This record gives sequence, C-alpha cells and structure tokens, in this order.
Amino acid sequence: MARVWVVPVPLSSLSREYETIAERSNEFFEILSKKSSGFFSFIPSNEDYVLCLKNEGRWVVSMSMTRSALESNWSWIDTEILPTLSTNLEDRESMMEFLEAKFTDLPSQFQQTKTNQEIETQQQEFRELFNLPNENLVATLTSSIWQGIYCAGTFYVSPNYICFSSSLVSENFRMPFLQVKSIERDSTFSIVIKTEKGENWFTFVNRDDAYALLKQHWELAMENTLQRAEFVIKTHDSQGKRKEPRVGSVPLSPTSSTLSPFKRYSMPKLTTTVSTLQFIRSINKNQRYQKLFRLPEREEVEECATSVQFTYIPFNKPESTPVTVSGTLFFSANFFGFARDEEAYTLSLVSGTSPRTSTPPNMETSGGNNSDDSLFPFKILVPYQNAQSIKQDETTSSVLLVSTSSLDFQLKFPASLAANNQKTQLLETWKTKSQNPLWEFKDDIASQRPELVDQLYMTAEEKEEHNRESKSQNPLWEFKDDIASQRPELVDQLYMTAEEKEEHNRESIESERLWTQNTDEKITTPALLRDKSLICAVRKGIPDHLRGKMWTLLSGAVNFYYLHPSDYYTKILSDNASISSTAKADIEKDIHRSFPTHPFFAKSSAGPNQLRNVLIAYSWHNESVGYCQSMNILTALLLLYLPEECAFWVLSIICETLMPQYYNNTMIGSLVDVNLFANLLEEAIPEVWQHLSRHNVPVSAVTMPWLLTVYIGYVPIQAALRIMDSFLCEGLDVLFRVGLALFKLRQEQILELSDQHQLIVMLKEPIDVPADIIMKIALEDFGSVPIEKIRSNKHNQHKSTAIRALEEDTRTTKIFSLEQRSKFTKTEVTELYNLVQSLTYNDSFELSKAGFDTFLDQYFLFWKEQLSTPELGAQIWEYFSKGKAVTSLDDIVDILNVLLKGSLTSRWDICSEICDFNRQGKLSYEQLTLAIDLVLGLYSNHVAVVTSDDFVTMLYEKLAVSTSQSLPIEVVTTEIIKKPLFSELFGLDPKSPRRTAESTKPAHRANIGSALKM
Repeated sequence: MARVWVVPVPLSSLSREYETIAERSNEFFEILSKKSSGFFSFIPSNEDYVLCLKNEGRWVVSMSMTRSALESNWSWIDTEILPTLSTNLEDRESMMEFLEAKFTDLPSQFQQTKTNQEIETQQQEFRELFNLPNENLVATLTSSIWQGIYCAGTFYVSPNYICFSSSLVSENFRMPFLQVKSIERDSTFSIVIKTEKGENWFTFVNRDDAYALLKQHWELAMENTLQRAEFVIKTHDSQGKRKEPRVGSVPLSPTSSTLSPFKRYSMPKLTTTVSTLQFIRSINKNQRYQKLFRLPEREEVEECATSVQFTYIPFNKPESTPVTVSGTLFFSANFFGFARDEEAYTLSLVSGTSPRTSTPPNMETSGGNNSDDSLFPFKILVPYQNAQSIKQDETTSSVLLVSTSSLDFQLKFPASLAANNQKTQLLETWKTKSQNPLWEFKDDIASQRPELVDQLYMTAEEKEEHNRESKSQNPLWEFKDDIASQRPELVDQLYMTAEEKEEHNRESIESERLWTQNTDEKITTPALLRDKSLICAVRKGIPDHLRGKMWTLLSGAVNFYYLHPSDYYTKILSDNASISSTAKADIEKDIHRSFPTHPFFAKSSAGPNQLRNVLIAYSWHNESVGYCQSMNILTALLLLYLPEECAFWVLSIICETLMPQYYNNTMIGSLVDVNLFANLLEEAIPEVWQHLSRHNVPVSAVTMPWLLTVYIGYVPIQAALRIMDSFLCEGLDVLFRVGLALFKLRQEQILELSDQHQLIVMLKEPIDVPADIIMKIALEDFGSVPIEKIRSNKHNQHKSTAIRALEEDTRTTKIFSLEQRSKFTKTEVTELYNLVQSLTYNDSFELSKAGFDTFLDQYFLFWKEQLSTPELGAQIWEYFSKGKAVTSLDDIVDILNVLLKGSLTSRWDICSEICDFNRQGKLSYEQLTLAIDLVLGLYSNHVAVVTSDDFVTMLYEKLAVSTSQSLPIEVVTTEIIKKPLFSELFGLDPKSPRRTAESTKPAHRANIGSALKM
C-alpha cells in the first residue's frame, strides 16, 4: 500500500533516475516512473513511482511501489485542486504558490493521529520483534539494507536503538546508538552507519529526513548517557558513595545541562512518522537560529523568510554605492535577524558545529580591499525595541525601511503571497513589541504618558520623529561602568615591566587608529552588523576604552541580558546568600589564586569580592556547571574591563554557547575538542604530530589548559587580550588556530627533543612572542585548515568514544559502590544497574511510578502470584518511594538487599509494613496471610509442611480471635515469626538442611497447634 502523501522533497534528493509518464503530465503535475537501468533499478521500493509538482524544485508530493496507487491521488488533484486554480487565482506564480502551501500542509491532514490502542499495538510489536521490552518506538521508515544486495524492509528508530527487519534477511538488525561511531551520507545516496565492528549501509525513500532523524537521536542518546554520568559524578564521591548534602544546603538533584539542545526537545509520543520528522525539522530550525545569533534556548524561531534582499550603505562607502546581500530573515519573540545564505546555514547544526563552512581569510587578505567578502559571515540581530522605526517603502510595496541606533537598511521581500504575509508579520510584531519592553519599567504615571505627549500638539510626522528620538535617547541596554575612570590604571597594572607598558601603549595607539579607520562610531550598539569590516577590525585588536563594551556585544551577552529581568543578577545573589554549596567552597579556594600580584585582586581591593560574586552567581544560574577551575581566570580578566553584571553575562555566553560542556562535571566538550585539535595538528603540521606520537606525548595534556583558560597565562597578556577579542567575535575556531600557531612557533624545539617529559614541560611553559606574530601565524598560516570538515567528520565520533569511556568509568565505580554496601554479588548488582538504567529516561537513575511498575513486573518474579492482589503494587511503590515522586537506584538496592539477603525478621518487617494497608500497625486475616506469602516468596528453595492460609487459620483458632479482627504486627513478630518453629514449618531455617518434596511429610495438625500456643 502506498503512502498517500509525503512531506515534499526535491526529486533530485531521491536515489533513483526517473522518466515522465506522458499521459500523466499537465501544466502543474506529473507522474514519473523509475528508469529500468541504474544502480538502484532492481531494488523494489516505495519510491518506484512518484507524483511531482512542477515547481522550481520539482517537489515529490506522493510516492508508491505501484503506479495504480498514485492514480487515486491524480484523480483527486484533477477534481478537487485544479478547478480552484483558474477560479481564484490569476497568474501561474500565484497558482504555484498556492499549490506549494497546499501540499506542504497536506501530509499532516491525511496522516491521521493514531489511537492509543494503535500506538500500543505498534509499540508492543516492535518490542517483541527486537526483544526490547522497555523501548519506545519513535518512527518507522521504508528502507533497504545492503547484504550483498539491497534488501527492502522496515527501519525502526527508538530513543536508544536503530533496528531493521526484512523478510529477505536471515535475522533482525539491532544496534544501540551508543555503539555508533559515525553516521554519514554517502555519494551513492546511502546512509552509512559505522561502528567498531564495521559499516552498515541503508537506503531510504527520503535520505535527508532519515539522516536528520538518525543524527538527532544519536545526539539525544549521547546526551542522556552523558547527563546520567554527570549526575553520578555530581552526587557521588570517588568511591561511588552517594554524597550527603551539607546542612543548610540545597539538596543535590539532577539538573539538565543548559547546553544540551536535546534534553529539552524530548521526542513526541508516536503518532505518525511524518509528525516526528516535522518535529525534528522544527528542532533543527530553532538550533540553527540560536546558533547563528547566540541566543538562549527559549528564544525559538517563529518564521523564516527566504530570498530576502538586505541593502545598506557601509559607513566608509559613498551613498551612491549601496551593498545588497541576499539571505534569510528570521523572526522570534524578541528579535529579528538576517543572515546571508551560505551552504553551511542549511545544516541542522545537530552536532553543535559552527554555522560557517568557509575558512576565514588570512591576515594579509583580511585587511585588503580585494578579499572575498563571501568568506566572512554577514548577519545582524535586532531587538524589536532597538528598531527605531520600521515602515513600508512608499514606492515599492515589497520593501521595508528599517532604522536602528546603529544602522539603516532595507529589506526587500520576494513578490509572493507568503512573503507579503511575512513582511506584514514583521511590521505588526515590531509595532507591538516596540511598545512593550522586555522587562517592566515601573512608572507611576505611565497611564498619563500618551496624554502628556499629545499635549505637545505634534503632527503625525512630528510624533514619529519624537518617538524615534525618545528610543535612541533611552536605550534598552546601557553599558554602565561604575569604575570606568579606574579602567586604564587596572589595565596598565597587567604589564609589569616598563618595556611591556611601552609595547602596550604603542599597540593601543595603533589599534585605536585602525579601529577608527575600519569601523563606524555607531558600532557599539546592540544591533551589531557582523561583516567583513567588523571582523577585520576586531582581529587587529579592540581599543582598551571600548573593549568592555565590545566584549559584551560581540559575545552576544547583551541578548541574554535582554531576556532576563533587570534585577536577575542581584536577585540570584541575594536569594542564595545564606545557602551553602560545594561550588561556594571551591570558589573561595581559588579567589586569591586569580592574578594574585595584580593590585585590583589584592585582599583589600574590590576585585576579590566582585570575582566571588560573579562566580557564585553563575554557580546558581547554571547548577549543571556550578564551578570549575579556570573559570576564575577567565572571570578575573573580564572584570578588568567589565562591571560585575556584564562579566556575569559574558561568562554565561562562554560557558554555555562558545565553549559548551567545557566546564561541567564531565568536561566532555573539552575532551572532544582536544581530540579534534589533535586531528587538526596531524593535518596542519604532520611532522610535529608524528614526532609527538612517536614519543608518546599526549597532545590533550598540553592543549586542555590552553583551551580552558583561553590561553591566559600561556601567552603574553597583550596576545591573550587579542585572542579574547577574536574568540568572542568569531568563536572557538580562533582558539584552534592559535593553538596551531603555538606549535608552529615551537616546531624546531619540538623536533630537537626526544624525551617525553622534556617535551611536555617545554610545551606547558608560557611562550614569549608578540601578539601580532601569534595572530598573524594563526590567521595566515592556518586560515585554510579545514576545521569544519574535520569537525563534521570527527566531532560525534570523539564525543561517542568519550561518553562511552565516561559511562564505563561511572558504571564501574557505581557498581563497585553498590556491591560494597550490600551482600549482592557483582553479577547481581550489574543486573539491577542495567535494568534500572533501561527504565530511566532522565539523568538520575531514578524511577517514576510507571517505571517502577515495569521494574516490578520484570524483577519481582518471586512475588508474581502475590502481585495479582489489588493494592499490593501501590503499597510496594509507597514503601520504596517513601512518599516521593521517584525512587532511586540506591534506595532500590538497599531495600532489596534486606529483602533478598537479610534475616528472616528483617524481611518480615518489610513485608508486614507493606501489607499494613491502613498504616495502623495491625494486619487483618487476609493481610497476615499475604505478608507470610511475601516472606515465603523470598526463599526460592523452601518446602513448607503447611500452607500460609492453614497456618493463619490455626493461629486465629488458638488465639480464640474472630477472623474479622486484626492482629498487632508487634505481637505476630514476637510470638510467631521469631519462634524457631515458624522457620521449621516453612522450611526457612538456614541452619537445617533444606527440605525436599520427597523427604517432607505432612505435619500433624495437633502438633502444629501446640506449637502455636502462646
């Protein structure tokens, strides 16, 4: 059976060659069949026949294995769609636009949401087919696997597994995502999934959608594993024992990584594969937008307008030479942004890579007029409130005229209905947002403001001009620096010798001259145009008096500042002032290790307290990071140029956007990047790489501290400032190029040494080379190193390897800890660990009620018969969870250790408490019987001479108590359970040989009765 409608894809993206069926072709549509020749012609699949829309991209809107399946779609189009075109639309362009919109939405209309029963049935079939009882199916795709020939079948995706089933292969294919080393699109239209054991080749109806789905879930599986390891590291000591929270401190709890784009985008409940793919496209679009403009996760893109022309006049060009750039316009709740179209911008950015594939030009080219502007990014992000005016051009309806505090420009939209709607949306959003600031400005006479302005008797034009001037005079963000007058002195004190001060002064004069020559004076405003002229100016060094403000703007910290309450920083400090934490203690140790000889950080100066405030505030702002050594060095340098609050937001950008996962408990980001750097070194300076490898010098041991400190302390301070300038402007690639430059500068020394220890010591020593030389080599000699290519090929491979190693370490430590604290064997603990892990979909090894119910079904087989009793499952859950919403692996092991390894009395205590449904310390006749059955279920080899029901009946008879009455648990425990005969009757005496069925004789009722005398 054919799929009715598909999410439109270009015909060129399919893996077959086609020819048109002549009788099924009209002005707008055509049906095509696969050619009888070609690499994939012999493989039957759902893309053998396709129905195409004859637009520019030749969209495939329906596909099938047989032509007859498409005929009904053709008839529906002929009767329902085509007649409406000539009636309601005038020209072909409008008609095609209508059809594109119609068929984009059509799959969601025809793909009906599945009922809960259908979903459960499909889930169960998947679990049984691949023996994955705890996995949730996310999507199914038509696919073929290469097994000497391509075998058609069904491809299944779940959060943790890739699976494939076909009647043409001998056994089902199942692979955990964590075993994947890489997922690549091959030139033969296949997807290649590589593991340590080899390669697996698959074809899909829509390879790009399948690739996005697989990449997303691969990342998601790695992130979930990473967060689980982070939680174990954070909440356990080096021996694997769970840490006890300090008195007065906030309890340690799992917190999702601020930097994980996948934690917040948990996959939706399975409805249709189409909806899953649409959801992933939405994720990728948001990640693309946030990555491009360094925006926080919550700022999600609402609309994308393509083929928009951005026209402006550069400050250093005559008005007669405007520049026009074609690109994409993004809208979100608080910003609109424009970015030039580049091939890299179409990537999903799932791997966290930079949005640019082009390598930056070298130092010589970057300053010249003949350099290729397309090698530089071109983008601008404008807060709605920062746009002083947006209005439609009077002569051209498709053009909007935008005026900001830093730049005036035009936005020309394509001549289409959709583009016109997007233009209107931008205009209306600005009108609304420009009147509503991002945070509340308290004004006691706010309601009177309109009348006060109107009383000026201004014309409409005068009012518009007044509004524009008011906004420019009252900016949303103002760089307030209470110690601005001290900044020159603070900076001068970085340079300890007269020669260094003189060099710094010379560089400051030169950077001031070049900055004035290459930048507009309006550049220090939030609507910052990131283009060639800005990047070139920053590479040459930002003047000291502008450095603080420019760091806040270039980093994107001002965007984070916009989107939080104006008192966020002060409030987070005051709210947590009396609360202790591990981070606070660690910060205190490092306060006076930060620039210890600098007067600003002397104990009597303001520096230490400001540094303490920023680091403590950040530890509460992002608890998944808390505090890590090296953050103190970064923050100390920031505070020499920035006020406290600005330093806080720049630190946030560095830790969460520019260097994600560098400073958290696992430091996985830095582990991955030092391995990437090793790949770059091998590519760029192979002789150095080979020499270091030959002498077993770990490149990571040298480069890790370089990256963590952004080279502060490893290069002269002038160079460190220049590196920070470019790093905050261009991103992490700058640090890679600088690292290569340092190896290049020491190449001769490296090749002369053959002792591992001497090599490591030499490389760790600070280098004394002028900033200009370091930056020149970094950008000139290594400007063409293919960082993006190596990153795209190696990033996830290194990440997967690092996460697997980290998981194995934490797993080994945790299992050892649980083994030490219990009587379980290593095998038994491992079984428990694996089962709880498979049922845990957060990062904390904690089971919810639903997960625990599954745990009961799979592990408590010794109570299988008793669990049919109503309420028992809920009682067991209540005992394990202690009234909380979750129960942890530690609690589960502790309780099971008593139940399965403890004494009879301790086991009885738990079973009797579970069966005390009313929590009155008493057991009814039925509850007492059930409690005894639970105890008996814990002894796998016992052979009783009496049933629990008979035993309880005789007990009530001897006590002369009505069976409608309850017995106190304490009395039963003391007078019955602790008596030796109880163990003897039920075969529970560990000192006596186990009874067997053959040796057991029925006990005489009178003897049993005498044993029960009290």
